[in-house]
Amino acid sequence: MTTLFFDQNSHFLNLNFQNYGIFSIWLFHQKSNIQHQKLKKWLFNSVNSIILLILVQTTALAQKISNLTATQEGEQIRISYELETTDNTQVYGIQLFCSQDKYAKPLQQLSGNGQGKVQGKGQKTVFWNVLNEQSELVGNFSFKVKGSYEGKEEEKKDLPTDYSFTIDGVKFEMVYVEGGDFMMGYDSKRDGNDKQMDNAKPLHKVELDGFWIGKYEITQKQWKVIMGKNPSNFKGDNLPVETIYRDDCQKYLKKLNEKTGKNFNLPTEAQWEYAARGGKKSQNFKYAGSNDLDKMGWYSYNSDSKTHEVGTKKPNELGIYDMSGNVWEWCLDYYDQYYYQIVVNNCTNCYNNRKSHSNVARGGCWIDADSYSRVASRSYFDPTGRGSNVGFRFVGL
Repeated sequence: MTTLFFDQNSHFLNLNFQNYGIFSIWLFHQKSNIQHQKLKKWLFNSVNSIILLILVQTTALAQKISNLTATQEGEQIRISYELETTDNTQVYGIQLFCSQDKYAKPLQQLSGNGQGKVQGKGQKTVFWNVLNEQSELVGNFSFKVKGSYEGKEEEKKDLPTDYSFTIDGVKFEMVYVEGGDFMMGYDSKRDGNDKQMDNAKPLHKVELDGFWIGKYEITQKQWKVIMGKNPSNFKGDNLPVETIYRDDCQKYLKKLNEKTGKNFNLPTEAQWEYAARGGKKSQNFKYAGSNDLDKMGWYSYNSDSKTHEVGTKKPNELGIYDMSGNVWEWCLDYYDQYYYQIVVNNCTNCYNNRKSHSNVARGGCWIDADSYSRVASRSYFDPTGRGSNVGFRFVGL
């Protein structure tokens, strides 16, 4: 049992190593011309390296961290811990450091809900994409996690909440996705070894401002209240609208914006993947919300060769439904097979606006195999093509 207890005098959390060995990691790095984030071999040994969590705060709170683990996941190090606190409104700004550089600089290539602004009890997870940050990491090393008190949740008056609006009795629901950064693209450990994923390489860091996104795919009822006619092959008010051109979506959004005075649009490919991945609450699942697609979405194995009403499977970490399966979802970007190799790392709000003959679609659908429903999977369609396997949802800033 590994337990960390808060020491009010020193502001250190002291690690009890009884019956537990933390780890020593040796990383052997092999470069490639295009994708340098490649680990050849990782070795784990049971030695007493130290992981420290430092909390700098102005009030003394009863806290405990337990079940501390660190494991390899593909080209990442996953650090998890269980946080218990008597005050769930407490918010901390969390940074991670590595002993390789004597804890000099905070690590940058991080994702997960255990870094950045962290609040509330429960399991916290951080993923460190090592070789996106440095060319190699060799030898014994340990981590230090530093937190600074940032206040309580109720003190933050400007945090947005989810909202809905109604047009002629038809309800639209949206979820707010807090801005942040994430590692976009293919990860061999998470996504499997598959040539189909070559267009999602390399893994690269993207930063996004916050945005709203539809809680569900646009339904036929929501389409008809704006456009009148229903083009879908499978009929039903709460089924996703399909058999629509990408330009049809833009015409719909133009009319919707005129009615609401808002500025809705198709999501960029980065917005779509960040939301599907769970934003700052991401657990880095293969599919949107789980590694078990049967719980999350409709695909060839369970769909009975048709679409299904939106929201009938489980939501992802942000409470968004059907981002894996049911229908493909149009994105704003033009498709380029090599875009991820061209895009600059650490890009902010970037998307591919260079015209091509195809546009991006994401998420998989009722007629396709499970592999197409992986969050990292990219596909494309002729924007003038229509099919009963393609629909959409929209975003707003």
